[in-house]
Amino acid sequence: MVVQLVRMPACHAGGRGFESRPYRKKPWNFQGFFCFISLMFFVYIIYSKQAAKYYKGFTSDPLKRVAQHNRGESRYTSIVGDWELIYLEIFDDKSDALKREKVLKKYDHKQINRLVGSPKNQLSEYLNK
Repeated sequence: MVVQLVRMPACHAGGRGFESRPYRKKPWNFQGFFCFISLMFFVYIIYSKQAAKYYKGFTSDPLKRVAQHNRGESRYTSIVGDWELIYLEIFDDKSDALKREKVLKKYDHKQINRLVGSPKNQLSEYLNK
């Protein structure tokens, strides 16, 4: 049997110069069954007819998020409550969705109108599932 001795500070060693290494927990072993949940991430655009404004955002549950906007749970969109989901893009990767949202935030009304009618709009596919 081999025992490793390490120099410990005097307060831990009770004044002695050497002590055996203190017990350390072994790192958790990740053997066994893993369950991976496939999450989808969405970039969405909502429109308010009353305010004539667009809002672009990111979420993992677009229908729930639109309901939150309509209930006034978001500071920017709480002024009006008639938000309608008009555009949706689906992503497997969160960072890709956030990058796309950042790009869409810079779009003006003309660009958004073109985007809503483009094949990139996956709203109907999502609603038909």
